[in-house]
Amino acid sequence: MKKFIALLLILLAGITIASCDGISVTIVPVTTDTNTTSTNSNTDEFIDYASQLRLDFNSTSLKQEVTVKQCIDGDTTHFFCPSEIDETGVMKTRYLGIDTPESTGKIQPWGKAASKFNKSKLLNAQSIYVESEDSNWNVDSTGTRFLVWVWYRLSETDDYRLLNLEILQEGYAATKNYSSTKYGDIFGQAHNQAISQKLRYYGEEQDPDYDYGAYAEVTIKELRENLEEYVDKNVRFEGLIVMNSSANTYIVEYYDVDTETYYGISVYSSYSFAGEFMLVVGNMVSFAGVLSNHDSFGYQISDLTYFAMRPDNPKCIRLLSENNEVKPHTIDVPFFNENQVMAEDTYVKLENLTVVSVYTTTNPQASSIGAMTLTCKDENDNQIQIRTSVLYEEDGKTKVTEDVFYDEDEEGNKTWKTIDVIGTIDEYEGTYQVHVYFTGDINIH
Repeated sequence: MKKFIALLLILLAGITIASCDGISVTIVPVTTDTNTTSTNSNTDEFIDYASQLRLDFNSTSLKQEVTVKQCIDGDTTHFFCPSEIDETGVMKTRYLGIDTPESTGKIQPWGKAASKFNKSKLLNAQSIYVESEDSNWNVDSTGTRFLVWVWYRLSETDDYRLLNLEILQEGYAATKNYSSTKYGDIFGQAHNQAISQKLRYYGEEQDPDYDYGAYAEVTIKELRENLEEYVDKNVRFEGLIVMNSSANTYIVEYYDVDTETYYGISVYSSYSFAGEFMLVVGNMVSFAGVLSNHDSFGYQISDLTYFAMRPDNPKCIRLLSENNEVKPHTIDVPFFNENQVMAEDTYVKLENLTVVSVYTTTNPQASSIGAMTLTCKDENDNQIQIRTSVLYEEDGKTKVTEDVFYDEDEEGNKTWKTIDVIGTIDEYEGTYQVHVYFTGDINIH
């Protein structure tokens, strides 16, 4: 019987478990590592494995002290570094040995929590070092991110702690290709402990930062990159309201820190929507609604829900913060031409555009009678279309007309003016343009 039990334990040591969110984790045997002082023989006792490792400055691996530029998620951070490592002065890193749940695309349980944990450690650190696995700075399969061990300390009197290991031991990550690394043994022990104690990712506890309701939790970036996948589906996402473009229609933006890119989406609320008080420019909101593709309005979120007596209902939108700074991000015409599809519904500013011609809608049957389309060019003759809503003078009654965009001599020759515009990128009948909604968002030189 004892031989049978011993054999069973050996077999169990190599079992691979497929988690509910698609990340596979492997249970490895607990082994003794020369860097550790103890093993976890009692599964009820939590062992801080990260306190048992030391950063060896005399080893052959490469090491560099860095500072944080941007924490991306639970296992990805951008650090400022010497140009000798990367000519941009920024080292985009992917943590060795772990794989945290997603928090920047399709959101997964414990993804946001892992990201917060990573950020809290690095932003409070007195010193941070990144270390390579061997004597080279190696990159991942994308060729854009360095694979590193991340060490930090909170004060000059503290020892450096391996953040990769700490994230794993706290149950915020699955393991990834760790067994053959220099710290493989202690990672195996920390991994086994997280499983045996059912910590976060490995247990049945629900993630308080994750919506387990009937809505797919995503980012606006994820929506923009996979629009057709989400059409007519319930989605939940976070975004900053940057503009009330028209009655009950709002432009909502998300800034992706990894790609340093803005993504936007149009949100429509009905006239009877009870949560209208949250829909204020500068508010960060968790939206829940349905993505539709309307013939007239394009892709848009609608069917918002808010119950005043039951604001915690999973269907309700939620106010996250107020009075956030809102300002358009400045782009140029080449950027617009290259990124117009993914940049749709973002809040932008273009400067020093020279008007070439103006077309004014005159069809009396059109609701936009008086709206204008300005063809403009930049200093390099790159062209762009600017579409205005019907604009009014300060009295709110007199329409702005196309003659404000040019001077005319006695012979009728026109000299077109230069303008700066603020608006959103949208698409009309297959052509992308910048839509200006308000008179004050056009500055005529």
